[in-house]
Amino acid sequence: MRKIKDFIKVICWYIFKIFRIDKKKIVIDCFNGKSYSDNPKLIADAIYKLDPSYKIIVLIYYQKFDSIVLPSYATKVKYNSIRAIYELVTAKLWLGNSRKCYFTSKRKGQIYIQTWHGGIGAKKVEKDVQNTLSKEYVKYAKKDALITDYMIASGTWQKEVFKKSFWYDGKFIEMGWPTYDMFYNYDKEAIDKKYRQLLNIPLNKKVLLYCPTFRDGETLKYYDLDFERIIETLNKKFNTEWVVLVKLHPNIAEKADSFNYNEKVINASTISDITELEIFADLMITDYSSTMFDFAIMKKVCYIYANDYEEYIKQRDFNLSYDEMPFPISKTQEELENAIMNFEPKTYSADIDKYLDKLGLFRNPNSSQDIAKFIIEVIK
Repeated sequence: MRKIKDFIKVICWYIFKIFRIDKKKIVIDCFNGKSYSDNPKLIADAIYKLDPSYKIIVLIYYQKFDSIVLPSYATKVKYNSIRAIYELVTAKLWLGNSRKCYFTSKRKGQIYIQTWHGGIGAKKVEKDVQNTLSKEYVKYAKKDALITDYMIASGTWQKEVFKKSFWYDGKFIEMGWPTYDMFYNYDKEAIDKKYRQLLNIPLNKKVLLYCPTFRDGETLKYYDLDFERIIETLNKKFNTEWVVLVKLHPNIAEKADSFNYNEKVINASTISDITELEIFADLMITDYSSTMFDFAIMKKVCYIYANDYEEYIKQRDFNLSYDEMPFPISKTQEELENAIMNFEPKTYSADIDKYLDKLGLFRNPNSSQDIAKFIIEVIK
């Protein structure tokens, strides 16, 4: 049955080519339909503000279709459906942040911009860890790179990583990283009010965001933090009460119910866009996630808890040396608690600036708008 459905979709892909390409249509694909967020959302929002005549089509995975709320000017279409194929075949612009893991045959005159996700990332990905990826994924990744017209890059370091690791030798849009815009321009008071109401967090409590990345095989065994002990340590260090928000990677968000929650430990994995959560939070604990650099841009303190460091480095390895990073790094619960208690903020900000300069970060607080203007000109 599945082969028949796939065959029908392939036929539809060719049939729909009888329709003209709509120069005002943009199809968005975030995390293979699992959210409307990240770079594609911010770029699409900026395009619409510059020219409201653009049609924004967002592909949404069927299990998320009813739960994800879009802006009034965006239209939902079920991911990998016949309608989705029609929209892709007839759109002028494809905008996505992950590999297109379905049949793709871009038409002459269409534009595909791969924004990727994660910004600055320490761990090796794609080609550099090809032996850990499925043959099917590698096939789609290579094809995705082949049909990509532009990639965006957050800085000179990331551009070189994309060229080296993504099977990509095409053009780059070097104007900054859209998801970083909010870290330069945000209304802290409004975001604080929004999430305290949404998550029922009292005004007198500080917020720790725990957002580890996923592991190969989607195992949860390394997420073993004793949240109660961490909260006690934070209360003692800062002489105030804390709560923990648990935000799992979109790849494993459906497993978030495996944790034990209470009024101090709160499930935030149902919130699709992590950007505002990062702004809302006072501290962060992560492991190998690029979110550490989001916090760095805001000059907020991030602790790294890498309890499987030796094993992970054998599987993934890193493009950046953890020993040179400006974040306190721990491999055990005890080391993490000590890092919290002994942290000195005096040199942290200066160390962060030096490190971001070393990476050649494009510090453009208006990159979404600049990239949107560039795209509109390319479409014209």
